[in-house]
Amino acid sequence: MGVIVTITEQSGNDLFDYPIRVEITDPQFFEECPDQKYIECYFQDGSWIPHWVEEFDPANNKAVIWVKVPQIPANGTVKVFIKVNPSRTEDLSDGEAVFDFFDDFEDGVIDTTKWTVQSGNWVEEGGVIKTDGTGSGSAFLLTNNTFMNVKIITKLMMVSGTYRRAGIVCNWINSSDHRFAQIRDNEDDIVIWQYNPSTGAHEALASASFTSQTNVWYRSMVIVTPDSIKVFVDDIQYIDKTGLSLAEGRVGLQAPASGVSQFDWFLVAKYIDPEPTVSVEYVSETVTYSDYFYWGMAKMLSGAIANLMQLPIKMEIYSGSNLLKTLSLKEISTITDAENKYIISVLKFEDDSSDSYQTDKQIVYVTDPNGNLRKLAESTYVFIKMAELPLLLGFEIRVPYEDTQVELS
Repeated sequence: MGVIVTITEQSGNDLFDYPIRVEITDPQFFEECPDQKYIECYFQDGSWIPHWVEEFDPANNKAVIWVKVPQIPANGTVKVFIKVNPSRTEDLSDGEAVFDFFDDFEDGVIDTTKWTVQSGNWVEEGGVIKTDGTGSGSAFLLTNNTFMNVKIITKLMMVSGTYRRAGIVCNWINSSDHRFAQIRDNEDDIVIWQYNPSTGAHEALASASFTSQTNVWYRSMVIVTPDSIKVFVDDIQYIDKTGLSLAEGRVGLQAPASGVSQFDWFLVAKYIDPEPTVSVEYVSETVTYSDYFYWGMAKMLSGAIANLMQLPIKMEIYSGSNLLKTLSLKEISTITDAENKYIISVLKFEDDSSDSYQTDKQIVYVTDPNGNLRKLAESTYVFIKMAELPLLLGFEIRVPYEDTQVELS
């Protein structure tokens, strides 16, 4: 099972390194992918791209995955492929590689290269960052960098205190010029606060009714542009304050210093209006090995023949039953995964022509020592070749072994 994500740009701008949120809900996907570490993501040219898993819940057939798309042409369409590799042992999920700013608060220490404690007492422990309830007034934790035209997202919880509140600092110019969006459990509302230097107090810029509870996680998002602030909770929009005139500022977290509020992770992602559309298609993707391949690998492991992967290799790529072209082997590497008892051969092919096409079948052949062309393996992965980009195809062959013998089952 694999996922083809089709992304269409709508703003008329070329986008680069743009994070795209993908939601997966197909039960069959989770049958083949019970663990998020099996996930690998690729751009349409076959190149690997980073991703971050926001949510992975196989029991309820839901995953939320962010992918960093290298390029989306203005008003154009690109594709991303999310593939399942059950042999993967390392989780590739990496928020820092995807977003302009990211912290999952997992190391137990506030990273001062990212954050400044503006006020209050903040503690990072147990995979969250929180106020400890021992201060007074407002507690602000601010990024060291400034941002504009961004989505600011966090997962927050109000735990205890006379004032049970938590929120996102969405535009901090200085201590006399800043704004933050806050969920208030005591008042059952959401408020965008703006500091008024004339009165020396925070005043409501906009508000909306919202019934919240303590000890419940809420996904809070604020979108900031030069003329607007939009507030969402659990993907529902509650406030759209327009007509503003904002300069680029720092962002961060806010809570009453006298209470305990905690945050699970925090990210800042690029934003453009309107955002690209995203559609998801589920496809079956398989790799089948030939009898000759198993025979050859067994002979190789037993020492009867030289390394099978060192023989001449080529790949035919197809669209349905139509042969598109034949590619020569560009690079090969073979390693032994002793822990999981696999022989792994990574074959790399490349089409650097100006052709454009879609391939949904690839067949790898080897020329045996007698000069006969032998089929090694066949895959049904889908790739898109764009005229202006090369198509890179990495074909990974994994064979289990036990005591130098290939397990054919």
